[in-house]
Amino acid sequence: MQLNGKFPSLNQIRYFVAVAKSLSFRQAATSLGISQPTLTSQINALESNLGLTLFERSRSGTLLSPQGKALLETAEDVIQAGVKFGEVATNLSEGEVITYRLGVPPTLGPYLLPHVLPPLHEVQPGLRFYVREAAPLQLQHGLLHGEYDLILSPLGGEHAQLITHPLFKEPLKFVVPSDHKLAGKKLRCT
Repeated sequence: MQLNGKFPSLNQIRYFVAVAKSLSFRQAATSLGISQPTLTSQINALESNLGLTLFERSRSGTLLSPQGKALLETAEDVIQAGVKFGEVATNLSEGEVITYRLGVPPTLGPYLLPHVLPPLHEVQPGLRFYVREAAPLQLQHGLLHGEYDLILSPLGGEHAQLITHPLFKEPLKFVVPSDHKLAGKKLRCT
């Protein structure tokens, strides 16, 4: 939501929920650990930004306005999403399990991955790969369309949306029968 050029802050939404639950600015300020004038100022700024009256204030107390009632559930969802965001970020920073979808050609995966994945898991125990095999062009297409997070491929970086990094060069052998006219000759490819 963006009104008057400003997004409501997560704190303003937290403050709104606290006042809505207690129906008391004094109790909400105490539970939030802030001063009542600060809380009142932030709620006023939120109401101004939204162009809504969230609370009906009177000498007898504070009540949620109809607009405040309509926004309360969504505000609680935003607070829960903020908590979830923080939990996921903490888990990631502490090494939570992360799974990447890795595409490999069938001519490379069975030969390379057994030598690469075990040492990688020793260094990054939370790193996991869901490996699928496909032809190089299918892998590149899948990467461009979100089916893979990364691929190993003999294809170069011909596409502007891809970033490539060479891992190694593999020597290719030219094999002919011993009586072939090229047998025993050194061939150079450039």
